[in-house]
Amino acid sequence: MAEISVIVPIYNVEKQLNRCIESLLKQKIQQIQIILVNDGSTDNTFKILKEYKNKYGDKLVVIDQKNKGQAIARNNGIKKSTGKYITFLDADDYLKKDFIYILHKNIGLNDFIVSGYIRTMKDQILFKKIPSNNEWAKFKFVSTCAKLYRKDFIIKNKILFPTIRIGEDVYFTMKALSYTNKVKILDYAGYMNESNEKSITHTINKNNKESIITILNKIENELDENYIS
Repeated sequence: MAEISVIVPIYNVEKQLNRCIESLLKQKIQQIQIILVNDGSTDNTFKILKEYKNKYGDKLVVIDQKNKGQAIARNNGIKKSTGKYITFLDADDYLKKDFIYILHKNIGLNDFIVSGYIRTMKDQILFKKIPSNNEWAKFKFVSTCAKLYRKDFIIKNKILFPTIRIGEDVYFTMKALSYTNKVKILDYAGYMNESNEKSITHTINKNNKESIITILNKIENELDENYIS
């Protein structure tokens, strides 16, 4: 059984996919399960995934689903995961060789660990964001990437991604924080975040109805329901 499951939702990233997968295959810690979820890609993405699967066998889990969005892709990855820990990687991003090793080494008895990221463009570093060791960092770094989660904590508290157009990372992170104070902040950045102006985070409609307040209210309602005796 793998120690860590890495979940990668994938949609039409044939040009970046090799870099992403190769960064996982080259990780310093090798006890990892790589879960690649093809979300109905229409380019050569699935062909590339099948080639990697044929080459590396059981080290990779390839899931092919109809286009249902990143949230469903990640949730299906969680269901297939067998690792003691879970981390998420976007298919147009990649990891430093020591990323998983360092987060795994430092998580200790915490439910999850928060690290920083390096923003890049065409392999050139634009800037680095490293969280300060304080309570605010837990809320400032809301992406589910650049983190490592204890799987039993996620499963026990039914923490999954909601099917909303944007903000699923905020929802997941805030819900996780609602269930624990065992969170470690790590002064490290090994997640390489490629700047992509075509991504959903750059094309967000400012009038989007799924506001932060809506997401927090949704979490509050779920917490109230869970604590009703």
